[in-house]
Amino acid sequence: MRLTPDDTGRTGHGERVSRLAGGLSVVIAEPDFIVSKSIENWIKNRGCSVISTVTTGTEILRAAEERQPDLVVLGVTLKNRENGIDIAHTLLSTFGIPSVLVATSTEDILRAPGRLHEIAGYIVKPFGEGDLILAMEISLAQRENLTWMRQQPDPGKGSGEFP
Repeated sequence: MRLTPDDTGRTGHGERVSRLAGGLSVVIAEPDFIVSKSIENWIKNRGCSVISTVTTGTEILRAAEERQPDLVVLGVTLKNRENGIDIAHTLLSTFGIPSVLVATSTEDILRAPGRLHEIAGYIVKPFGEGDLILAMEISLAQRENLTWMRQQPDPGKGSGEFP
């Protein structure tokens, strides 16, 4: 029997089904080759496809536009010292694509708190497969929540009742 999720992400039997179970497409943008290959292997182990591996912000945005991935895993600092946080914000605001940020330290994340309000998924090196998968799940859930919130009627308009 195949278990499929309802709108809550649970099956009729109460089991939680991973958002990664559907074979998501992912772009990886991590300048460290060893880290990038580890991420690629872990993502493929979950049945997801890595549709592109890049190292610069320009390449990420090109892949996002041309390939429309479900998720991007990218370093906070990219090749040529490009800012991954800015790229992640652009991915979400322009293409609706969530990201998981890969940081070398918590300081990388704390430097930009004002720009992280819609970027929920991040991991700090060193990390393992479980950390990556959890961050991906959180990032995808955040996108679902934002999409749902944007589809709700404005409570200030219309009937005056809160939805």
